[in-house]
Amino acid sequence: MNNADKPFSLIAYKDHKRIGVGVLSIVNGQENFVRELEIQEDTKQVVQTIGRRSGSPYLALFINNGTILMHGKTITLSEK
Repeated sequence: MNNADKPFSLIAYKDHKRIGVGVLSIVNGQENFVRELEIQEDTKQVVQTIGRRSGSPYLALFINNGTILMHGKTITLSEK
């Protein structure tokens, strides 16, 4: 988000059976990573999503299906 007062990047991660999103910024020339949202990984689900609607909205997709990861080419999202 370069157009923010303080530019930052959103980073999706997987860490020890948990998935999440963190905010990466540079403060005084040093990287600052803050875990913002984290949930338990559920590999029984084909796809897991997490995100937020306010502030700087985002949606992170975690694909748990190897076939989709290897052969999938397009992701389409639609609002219900």
